[in-house]
Amino acid sequence: HPIEGLRCGSANTYILTVNTTGPRNTQSLVLLLDYGDYRGIFAGDAEQVTEEAASHAYGALIEDTTVLVASHHGAHTHGSNHEAWIAATNPEIVVFSAGSRYGHPRREVVERYQVAQETMVATHRLRWGLNNTEYHDGLTTQKPVYVTKASGAIVIRTNGRTWQVEC
Repeated sequence: HPIEGLRCGSANTYILTVNTTGPRNTQSLVLLLDYGDYRGIFAGDAEQVTEEAASHAYGALIEDTTVLVASHHGAHTHGSNHEAWIAATNPEIVVFSAGSRYGHPRREVVERYQVAQETMVATHRLRWGLNNTEYHDGLTTQKPVYVTKASGAIVIRTNGRTWQVEC
């Protein structure tokens, strides 16, 4: 059931799972914002076990996600952003909240999401980490995959039926 105290206007908010064990960096809350046909998932620093818990508990609710803020900044740490999670959420738009440290998002993770996406958008810049310190900058894509380091603030507007991305 949606959490009444977390209601955002007429949008419902769900806590999909909470990971309170393990290292502090992996302790995360995974939230879903549901508004009409729009679903946004904010995965925090979820690792594979946390993603699997959300999928298991809320399978049908997370299908065909509109926007997914990728787990763990696009890392593949302990299975984050694994293929089953991508298939379960099937996001139209993926946002990687990542800056200049730790090599996030990782190339293989970005490519996993891009392969799964069918929608095309205006050409925009992209970057990914090759390892913990090296990046590949200057990439472009027409897939709805955005990295905050390359695109800046990413605003997604919706009326509950359609969406628009502004960088």
